Amino acid sequence: MKKDDYGYFGKGLDGYAHYKQAFDQTHRSDAPSSGRRRSRSGEMSSEQLQLIAVVLLSMVVLAILLTAFR
Repeated sequence: MKKDDYGYFGKGLDGYAHYKQAFDQTHRSDAPSSGRRRSRSGEMSSEQLQLIAVVLLSMVVLAILLTAFR
């Protein structure tokens, strides 16, 4: 690759600017740009845990109602 050639991002100053912007966005230390925190493999986010709790609670309530009206 030539000195001022940044491949996909282009050549010269514009290519470097696009490359640097993409690099900075992917290597930031704070939260991802989507606003959601990425969890490591095997870890559940708090939103996932809340959803599981709501589903389980709904199933328990439904089971109680079904047995009460038999």
